[in-house]
Amino acid sequence: MKASITGWHGKQNVGDDAFCAIFARWLSHNLHYDEIAINAPRRFLPKEATSQTCHFDANFPEQAPGRLHRFLLDRSLHRGADLVVFGGGSIFHRHRWRLLDWQLKTYPKRNSHLMAIGVSLGPFPNSTHERLCARTLSKFDRIIVRDEQSLVWARDQGLDQTKWCKDIVLGWGHFYEIPTPAPNSDQPVNRKVIAISIADRESEFGSTETDDRKREGIVDAIKTLHAQEPLHVKIIVSCVHPVRGDLAASERLRSSIESIGGLEISEYRYDGSITNYISVLKQCDAAICNRMHAFVFSCLAKRPAILISYAKKMVELANYLAIDSSVFFSTDDVDAKRLETTLRDQLANPIPVVDDALLDDAQSDVSKMFQQLTSELTTPA
Repeated sequence: MKASITGWHGKQNVGDDAFCAIFARWLSHNLHYDEIAINAPRRFLPKEATSQTCHFDANFPEQAPGRLHRFLLDRSLHRGADLVVFGGGSIFHRHRWRLLDWQLKTYPKRNSHLMAIGVSLGPFPNSTHERLCARTLSKFDRIIVRDEQSLVWARDQGLDQTKWCKDIVLGWGHFYEIPTPAPNSDQPVNRKVIAISIADRESEFGSTETDDRKREGIVDAIKTLHAQEPLHVKIIVSCVHPVRGDLAASERLRSSIESIGGLEISEYRYDGSITNYISVLKQCDAAICNRMHAFVFSCLAKRPAILISYAKKMVELANYLAIDSSVFFSTDDVDAKRLETTLRDQLANPIPVVDDALLDDAQSDVSKMFQQLTSELTTPA
């Protein structure tokens, strides 16, 4: 059997790549698909995906193709697929539904299963686009969204609610290998290590003022803490995509932190291995996370963490976890004093933000969801 996967993975973003790795493992191990095709260059895919035992096809060009070229490549990718999955960073908005609609009309196998996992809906320029996108999505067998707003949108559009549910991102932990860190000769001695993963919203949305305030709040908190005890800051670049990645924001942060005398600084750039990424977080004493999956993986690594939100999906995650307000900040309101107080408490009393019972419940819910999906996919479309 063949499955094809279309999404934002392969763009060197650990969060979106995590979806790809999970899909590949699930399809290969649980459903025994012998061929998986994905719309990304092979060398940019997570190692956890390409290590699966099935035949893995990823021959997309490394330069992002234009819309028509992308459509033709996707059509070739989906040819003969028994299952087509859209997911991992996909947002159906504006003209995205048009491309999707064209693709659905060109599948050679009319009985293919269609799924969307980890997606968001909107915004749309007008009600006509909303209605047409809803008509396209009505053809799907299952849609798992990453925010409550998308569920509300589907309900307002009168779509079949039995096909829709919300993703519990924290519950995917049992799909990952949570490593035990090996002894590291580069590990700082007699210094607490604080990981910082910062999202570059400035280059994507032009929010220079917001990013400046966020960075200043983080730097001021680190400076005050470092005056009390020597620290090591590890800057973690969670998305290394040259255009929509976090390299520029990480460089600006590093430049600001370097002004703090005596502070040790190192950097880890996501290298295509989710296991390595989690291992790096596990070696740290606390984490400041402006990327949602940095926070999720910190929780899975049982490390204290602080979430700095820039999107509704992160607010919803905080609400789901019922985390204390002291560890949740808005990206436009990073108060240095409150951040410093929380970090000091976490370093002195390193208790994970999420307890084991909640992790177990989330993973149980996701396991049930995948059992349901497995049942649906073993039934002829």
